[in-house]
Amino acid sequence: MTRRTTKFTPRAATALLVVSVLAAGCTATGRERARSAREGLQEAHDRLASARTGAERARDELDVLLTTSGADLAPLYDAFDESVAALRDEARAVARLPGQLRARGDAYFERWEAERAGIQDPKLRATSAARRAEAMATYDRAVTAMTSQQPVFDALLSLLDDARLALGNDLTPDGVDAVREVSGRVAQETKAVGERIEALIAEVEAVGAALSTSVPAG
Repeated sequence: MTRRTTKFTPRAATALLVVSVLAAGCTATGRERARSAREGLQEAHDRLASARTGAERARDELDVLLTTSGADLAPLYDAFDESVAALRDEARAVARLPGQLRARGDAYFERWEAERAGIQDPKLRATSAARRAEAMATYDRAVTAMTSQQPVFDALLSLLDDARLALGNDLTPDGVDAVREVSGRVAQETKAVGERIEALIAEVEAVGAALSTSVPAG
């Protein structure tokens, strides 16, 4: 009798890994889902702070380029160009945050509801429902705020791109003079970006505090 063997291809291995991950996700406890939601909030906080720093860096690199004299402009332009590209990547990452947070939040609150149904005491089950609704409203407020602020970098990136393109074709003292007036508007847009990000960070911190496992002192 010939024994039949199954060929274990890379595609089959990938499929098995996907199934394993999905199975692990289905068995995650409410506590694990809550931890994942908190970790997502911390990641969002760090990403927003990084994006704010990126905006300030691009502004500063432009200022250096526009105010330097007696030096080769090429390396200064390269540093500015690199900072704009990095900020664009940061902006894309920030734009993905609402969807990422929504996915983690949905998983957490769906698990909460499923496990709440197993509570036998009617009063405690009702209290858990009220707490879930309160936590979900707080979480949703942060996600909604972040969604409404997705174009936060658009005006700044537009100005920076205009300066980058203009200087890329005319990297001369006269070319720098022609672009210098944009510096003030870039500063204003950078300030606006910083203020919006501060507001979003405040929302994220509020949700993080509401879901924190730490007991306040006093």
